[in-house]
Amino acid sequence: MAVTTEKCKTFVAGEALEAYARVKLDSTAGQVVYADASDDVNYIGVTQAAAASAALVSVLFKEYGGTLKVQAADSFSAHATLYAADDGTVTDTATTGTTQLGYALEAATAAGGVIEMLPSEYWAAATKLFPVTLGLGNVTVHDAPGTAIITATATNDDLALVRSTATQITMLETTDYGGTTNGAQYAMIWGIPLPDNYVASDDVKIRVKGGMVAVADTTATVDLNVYEDGTTTDLCATTAQSINSTTAATKDFTITDAGLTAGDLLNVKVTLAVNDSGDASANIQAFISQMTLVADCLQ
Repeated sequence: MAVTTEKCKTFVAGEALEAYARVKLDSTAGQVVYADASDDVNYIGVTQAAAASAALVSVLFKEYGGTLKVQAADSFSAHATLYAADDGTVTDTATTGTTQLGYALEAATAAGGVIEMLPSEYWAAATKLFPVTLGLGNVTVHDAPGTAIITATATNDDLALVRSTATQITMLETTDYGGTTNGAQYAMIWGIPLPDNYVASDDVKIRVKGGMVAVADTTATVDLNVYEDGTTTDLCATTAQSINSTTAATKDFTITDAGLTAGDLLNVKVTLAVNDSGDASANIQAFISQMTLVADCLQ
């Protein structure tokens, strides 16, 4: 007679099994064995206690609707993305396949440690892209970190920090580039922290809102260079984007997130570039009125 099982089911251990090990169905009916690195999709659940070969073992199904206790193959940080490893364990390094099993809700300090994992199928409901507005008042001269931008007019290759009397919004703004070919000015924002609940190596974007006081007759763009603090590798995967409109628009810049973890600091170089040949009007100036860090975080 057929029966249904909601959370746990008892099987026969097809080999000696440790507690909190991923298992798959064996070729012998009613038996389970270790799920290995190649079994990233077809494992059925996790043992709830150790069992000798041929003994009964209770298995908690991975689809039961909650977190799972799993055994670590090595050490990894909290919020690490987890993949299948041999002998029913999990690792933060993709091995045979690249299918994500879930996310570590706590750190594993050594091989054999038992940690809580949130299965990937429930991840969408547990995480969310959270925006954190970056204060433009914290920017500095791009090649002089100790020099705050306080000028009301852009000079040399440095952007100005201005406050609109009409809107009371603080903005980064270029000089008037009317009749100037390939003009560019810069600023830096230092030490932007990834939130404490950021999910390691998950989505990170920087959202920029900007436009023009008066449009250029050729091009006007915003570009970002993003560096993890202490490194010189540009993590920004998005090229310069047009802001050549008097209506401010939002532009997203995707950050290469591999290896990023909660608390990491990002340094951002902002470039506003204007190309105008005709000087058809006054105030051909690019501006940024808002910058936001958007990161995938646990809710």
